[in-house]
Amino acid sequence: MKTVITVLYGMSGFIIAGMYVPQAISAFRTRGAGISVLAWTGWTFTSVTASLYAWFIVQDTLFFTLSCLNAIGCAAVLSSRFVRG
Repeated sequence: MKTVITVLYGMSGFIIAGMYVPQAISAFRTRGAGISVLAWTGWTFTSVTASLYAWFIVQDTLFFTLSCLNAIGCAAVLSSRFVRG
């Protein structure tokens, strides 16, 4: 059962990371119009914090990898707000 849950967790993490792609594309097309800077900053911060926790405290590579992908996705969407064209 633990193996099944681990596989599902890994799959869901990669699916979520992939779902940032259309959001980031949309955000960059509109230069971040309509996104909440506060919310995306908070999500980026909590994802970075989760990455640090996964690496230094829990020492779980899967948790670390998925947290990093989440942080990258959040940062990509957030950065769209500050792109000048």
